[in-house]
Amino acid sequence: MEKQQLISLIKESLENGKLSRADIKEMISSEDMPISKKMSNIFYAIGALIVVIGAVVLISDNWGSIGVVGRVGVTLGLAVITYISAYATRARETISQSMFFISAVLAPIGSFVLANELEIMISAGVHLTIAAILFLVFLVSKLILKSRILILVSIAFGTWTYYSLIMWLFSDSMFNAELMKWATIFLGASYIALGYNRLNIEKRKNVISSLLFALGAFAIMLSFEMMDGFFNLFFILVVFAGFYSSIFLKSRSVLVLSAIFLVSHLIKITGEYFADSISWPIALILLGFVVIGVGYGSIA
Repeated sequence: MEKQQLISLIKESLENGKLSRADIKEMISSEDMPISKKMSNIFYAIGALIVVIGAVVLISDNWGSIGVVGRVGVTLGLAVITYISAYATRARETISQSMFFISAVLAPIGSFVLANELEIMISAGVHLTIAAILFLVFLVSKLILKSRILILVSIAFGTWTYYSLIMWLFSDSMFNAELMKWATIFLGASYIALGYNRLNIEKRKNVISSLLFALGAFAIMLSFEMMDGFFNLFFILVVFAGFYSSIFLKSRSVLVLSAIFLVSHLIKITGEYFADSISWPIALILLGFVVIGVGYGSIA
């Protein structure tokens, strides 16, 4: 079959839905990427990071000398410029993502600098307002451009908005650590749901879904681990739910986190209930064998 016939066949398969763009991207792995493109992508990422560090160092070392215009310009001004540049360079995805990264980091810094210059007291309401505005701005950009970096940025600002809303809704008298634990558990479940949705969209394992699975599992398990009483027993069920979910989600990160939290929880329980008892050494011996069993089971 000639080259032109192959191209026509691929186009026809895309049109009738037998092939998707994700399938083609999967066939063209990152290993096939020319070394020059790999190097340029690395330099884009390093350059974006240096810009952010440079802006932060500039305003921190010269806060008084650069004046109001300088402080706002270097932070919020540069955030707006790089945001516009990201749209202007959207044909070059890596450069566009680098611009979005710079804008996403500098935008909240610049917003607080502007609030400080306007002598606005930083309260929970101000946090919520800034977070919600940035979340909406970058979410709309994500819906328009479908950029990977915008998915992560939107999730980050969405998380900030979520916690700011909780702190704004509940007064100091109602706000406590237990509320934040349950809020974090709900957030972790949301991360896993988003990761699963992303997995269904791309029809294959991807970095974003894997990261969301790991963050979600970590948030849920850490929150339950910080609870006492009945939850010491219930946590075992949570961990084994994590083991099962790792198989269902095909996520190594969830599997590893489940194993780590199980071991840490067993150490916590033996320390609480056997530390002052003669059976403490026996408990440690049994715990050692359990840890070996967890390791073997995880590999299996």
